Amino acid sequence: MRVLVVSHTYVTPWYRAKLQLLGAYPDVELHVLVPPSWRGLLGESRAAAASDASYRLWVRPIWGRGHVRRYCFAPGVVPGLLRQLRPDLVYVEAEADSLVLWQFARHRRRFGYRLAFFGWENLPRPGPRHAHPWPQWAMQHLLHRLAAWTLRRVDAAVWGNTEGAGLLRESYGLAREVPVLPQMGVDTALYAPEDPLAARRALGLPPAMPLIGYVGRLVRAKGIMTLLAAAEGWLQTGQAALLLVGGGPLESDIVEWVRENRLSHAVHLLPAVPPQEIPRILPALDVLVLPSESTPTWKEQFGRVLVEAMACGVPVVGSNAGAIPEVIADAGLVFSAGDADALRDALGRLLSDAELRQQLIQRGRTRACTEYDQRVIAGRLHDILVGVLREGEGA
Repeated sequence: MRVLVVSHTYVTPWYRAKLQLLGAYPDVELHVLVPPSWRGLLGESRAAAASDASYRLWVRPIWGRGHVRRYCFAPGVVPGLLRQLRPDLVYVEAEADSLVLWQFARHRRRFGYRLAFFGWENLPRPGPRHAHPWPQWAMQHLLHRLAAWTLRRVDAAVWGNTEGAGLLRESYGLAREVPVLPQMGVDTALYAPEDPLAARRALGLPPAMPLIGYVGRLVRAKGIMTLLAAAEGWLQTGQAALLLVGGGPLESDIVEWVRENRLSHAVHLLPAVPPQEIPRILPALDVLVLPSESTPTWKEQFGRVLVEAMACGVPVVGSNAGAIPEVIADAGLVFSAGDADALRDALGRLLSDAELRQQLIQRGRTRACTEYDQRVIAGRLHDILVGVLREGEGA
């Protein structure tokens, strides 16, 4: 089957491992369409040439760079490439109300391909009126109507979390099942347990005391102030240290909190790093915390760093916001979002109970390898796409 995957994600070569595995299947001829560049959290990324012969990369101009829902390929790009490739199936990694999915839905009947897409959204859209400025709310309504039109021309959807899959079906009246599968997995050979003391020395961190860590955006919705409140007692008494890796608007508040509490010796801040740097940071931790807190406009959709930490043999603690409990399952501890006392108790249990730590390390590594390894994700996606194509043949 000739498959065209469309996604801005694969501008960055680091995220293409799934493509290499999918394109290696003997029944797949894989083509991948990406923009020339994308503006993300770490700045501008430019599409590098494919370094693997298992797929062919197509780079074409877009409008709306950096806007996940509002970007689309320039006029003539989509029909021109479809005419050249004549794919059997197009798989668009974009939300239901995105312009780029609409572009491929428009041409589905003309070129006769099956159309599937992947999304993450786990909040109702359009959102509540009070949560958005009027122009943004009005735009959501327009995109919602666009999505209803698009979904009548889509053959299958894949979703990154269970809650979002249910909302998709409820919001648009879809009768078909929506399989749940993350967009990509992790390389569990690269994200693997290592000597924590060596990892700390490489980062210039104190080797002796327990190290609590957070990796991600420094924004209020990630619950970082709750983490600071929960860990303060251990930091003050020298029983633990805290490592925060990331960047964002909350950074100045964190720095001020550290200064006011005279904890510069116990709280270590590293700037946001490229994804390929994460495997050298995570093994330094005794516990990884993802304390996200839902808002009217945002909810945790997956929490990839949880899986990365599990793969590295680091026990995880997460809030009950969004998809976090679904990702952790029985491989970590879950607390009520925004509850500093509950998080303090969870950290206390984990740091004081060596047997519990070892159980969670083993469960986490097993879960990462069996549920979230890149090969597992690529294999499940292959089976889904084959099924979508077969349904078309039988129609």
